[in-house]
Amino acid sequence: MMQESNAAPAGDAKPWWFRWLQKGACVIAGLLCVILGLFACITLKSVCLAAGILQAILGVLIFLLEAPCCCAYLDFIDAIAKFSDGRPAYQKAILYCLLPIAPVAICPEPSTVAGCLFVFLCGLSFAFIALGPKASREETLQAARSDNLQTKSSSRLVDNAQPMSSTAPPSSNVV
Repeated sequence: MMQESNAAPAGDAKPWWFRWLQKGACVIAGLLCVILGLFACITLKSVCLAAGILQAILGVLIFLLEAPCCCAYLDFIDAIAKFSDGRPAYQKAILYCLLPIAPVAICPEPSTVAGCLFVFLCGLSFAFIALGPKASREETLQAARSDNLQTKSSSRLVDNAQPMSSTAPPSSNVV
């Protein structure tokens, strides 16, 4: 049977409640993606039917990756849960931001766009987590001071510049 752990992966600075909030938001996004994907299947266009099916499959995939405990009766879910929980945030961000593009590219109707938008927003939340927290004020000021020192020392590069003449044509070695 699958066991859920509250221990954060190595190098993960997120608090436990934030991880659960993010998982909950992704589960809701996956469910909305499935519902809106099924709604997109009610159409006369074959491409929109394909996009709706693809969107519903995407929603199920997101649901399985974020809430494998809801499908514990399936044998392969434990392996999926371990694989998903061990992934860094930037990998989930790439996956959740790139996969919703296909259904929208196939059929850009409101139900397809809305369903995929929820998954894309979850991908953006993982991207912000992957970027990490912003620097403190002291670190920012220290970086700005060191940048100013480097610019002053490298400003000698333009000391040897010669003024351009606008009256004489440039000498050309190309024949």
